[in-house]
Formats: sequence, structure tokens, C-alpha cells
Amino acid sequence: MASGIFALILFLLCDLAFGGTGQHCPWAHHWEWAGMFHVQEDAWLSWNVEKGENGEYANDGMKMVILGVNHSSLQTLADLEDMAEMLFHGNLMTGASGSVLLPGTAYLLNFSQDLWLSQFQIQAPTGGKLAFFTEHLPKEFENKLHYLMAADGHDVEPMEEESSMDCADIVDAGIEHVKEKKWAEVIGASFLTIIPSIFGIAVLTASFSKKLSSWGKQALQFAKSGACGVVFAAAIFLLMPESIELVKAGKESESLAAGVWGAAVIGGWFLGVLIDHSCSIVTYGCGLRNQLRMWSQKSTADVRPGILKSQRTAAPKIPR
Repeated sequence: MASGIFALILFLLCDLAFGGTGQHCPWAHHWEWAGMFHVQEDAWLSWNVEKGENGEYANDGMKMVILGVNHSSLQTLADLEDMAEMLFHGNLMTGASGSVLLPGTAYLLNFSQDLWLSQFQIQAPTGGKLAFFTEHLPKEFENKLHYLMAADGHDVEPMEEESSMDCADIVDAGIEHVKEKKWAEVIGASFLTIIPSIFGIAVLTASFSKKLSSWGKQALQFAKSGACGVVFAAAIFLLMPESIELVKAGKESESLAAGVWGAAVIGGWFLGVLIDHSCSIVTYGCGLRNQLRMWSQKSTADVRPGILKSQRTAAPKIPR
């Protein structure tokens, strides 16, 4: 139990020190970009796809999911991901340039190869909140026009967005962070992992003293538990990336895969605890039975000489 608590504390400390960014990384969605917009209710919007300077579109087509969000709803992009995944894998409606796109539908947009610009019309739903999930980054198709514009020609910017490029930026930032050589963090993390070893050495040293030997024996179990916790935490961090990649195969979302992996880790730990306690109960029962047998044999051995002695003492004398 102490090892599990130590591993949990180590995990929380590492999460506080290095976590807090890139909650959706590594990127595992089937879209490269998602954005939520708040516009005027029933307003008409134009989704623009332009050719680049080379006269070609970045891609010939693009999958897109459009979802309407109630005005009073506090839903975020993360709350809509499961629905977007389901629509992405469902039947896609074909949308040609000039088509009207409806919220709550998944489209396969076909761009007009004869024109420098392909436009798609969208009417904002009641409440004026829309969420888009696109197969490619919208800015890949920007040249002179913004990818989403209002009917009056003004650019419409997202109130919330996320993309695969965010994870790439985090990786680049991590590389730069390593290049800065944060010696204090490295030394601190190293010291944190060797605390159980230092504690064990201190206990071993104290055990040579008669006054501290009893204290050392009691404290040694905490050092052993701490060392087990370090090994357990290190194993989790080393196996985490590969395990999530293997577990998420066939799963609908990354969150489900992470939940399965976490449940497997906790279940494995509890299984070890259960086996340990079961073996302790069995061995204790066997030891108790052997002890009772020894006591019974000893009692029998002690009683039998007494009986023989009393019989010899009480034996009547035969007259001659």
C-alpha cells in the first residue's frame, strides 16, 4: 500500500511540474482542425477554399463535420468530439461548390477545379453557435480570403479552436526546453527518485547502533515500500506511450483507450495486492495448524510421563 501511495505522489508531482499543456496531445483525431464560432443567429456564412500561388488546391477535397450548439449550452469542442467521430465514420454527403451545408451533417467537399475559389454557404442555427471539424487545416486553403466570412464580408474568427499543429508546437517547445538545459529540474527529479535509497542507507547505518537498531528495523519497511513505489512509477511512465498506442486500436476515442489502460494498471496493482494477502492468509493458516499440532504433541509428551509415574506410585504391594 505504501508503494502505491508513493507512486501516486510521484505521478502528481511530475504532472504538476511538467503537465498542464497539450491536453489533447498526442493528436489522435481523424480531423486536423476543430473550431467553435459564435455568430449572429440565422446569419449566412461563407466557407472559402482558395487555390494557392501555384494554381492548385492544397487538396482536391476535404471531409467536414458541422454541428450546431445551443446558445445556452456550455459544451466545448471536447464535449462534441464523440459525436464528430461518429459522423466522420458514417455516411458522408457530397458537397459541391455553391452548396448549402447544414449543421449536424458530415460532408465530403469537392472543390471546383475550374475556379480559383470554391465557396460553401452555411446558415447559423438558433443561438448562433457552430462547431466545425475539418480533415485539413483551413488555413492551408487561404490565399486572399479568410476561410470563414460573414455575408457583409467580415472575417469570422473562432471563439475556441484546436489543431494538430498545437501538438507540433508543443513538441518543438519541448525540444527548445531541453536545449536550454534546465539543470535544476533534472537534479531535483533525480534527487526525488533516489530518496528511498538514501533513506535505506540511513536506516542501515542506524541499525549498527544498539539504541537505534529497533527504530531502524521499523523504518526499513518504509524505505522498501518507497523503492517499490519508484520502480512502479518508472514502469508506468516508460510503458505509457506504447501502451496507449496498443490499447487504442479499435477504440472509438483516445479517452476510452486511456480509461482502459488506466483501469488495467490499477487492476493489475490490486491483483498483486489480492494475491499477496491471499498467500498470507493461506500460509498463516498452515503455520497455525502446524503450531497447534506441535503444541498437541508437546502436551501429549508432557502428560504421558506423569501418567506413568502416577501409575507406578499407586501400584499396590503384593504380599508375600
